[in-house]
Amino acid sequence: MSRLLSILSAIIFVTAPAYCLGEEGIEVYSNTEYQFRFTYPAGWTIEQTDYEETVIEIKSPDRKLTFNVGAVRDIALKKVKPEDFIKRFSKDRVTEMYEKEFVDFKLLEARQTTLCSQPAYYWICTFTSFDSEKKQVTMKSMTITANRSEIQYSLTAAGVSGYFDKNRSVLESIIDSFTTGATLWK
Repeated sequence: MSRLLSILSAIIFVTAPAYCLGEEGIEVYSNTEYQFRFTYPAGWTIEQTDYEETVIEIKSPDRKLTFNVGAVRDIALKKVKPEDFIKRFSKDRVTEMYEKEFVDFKLLEARQTTLCSQPAYYWICTFTSFDSEKKQVTMKSMTITANRSEIQYSLTAAGVSGYFDKNRSVLESIIDSFTTGATLWK
């Protein structure tokens, strides 16, 4: 009996539930400078980042998942129609941008979509990175980028590949909750 309990305990530990965005477990992040907001699971923490274009980064309690919002204000973007902005992206262009930056970069999916009712470009990729113990791990990342007025937004969710897959729906929920525009604060 104790052997059975040990096995069941191990199974429960290994198959811990994925994160969820329940009504009672939602936090809201708002940024007035770049005019956006999104919801995320309670218990996730806001982290400081050294990346110049990253406005906010949040991490899951176990630090295995991250979500960040990058924003770049460029007055020249005001003249670019959103549908023309996304023409800058393609499978070849994304691969060209990232295969030099990431080891073993592989583009899994890339397509046009929308973000906040604006034309956007979306891609999922894998690449090799190192965890906190300096062990090599395969990471999976999902990015969506769009232009609204003079601001380019890039939302990126990432995690260790299998863990990312298990929690993909919550990462997509965070992206789906993302809203922009000055009307949010009127």
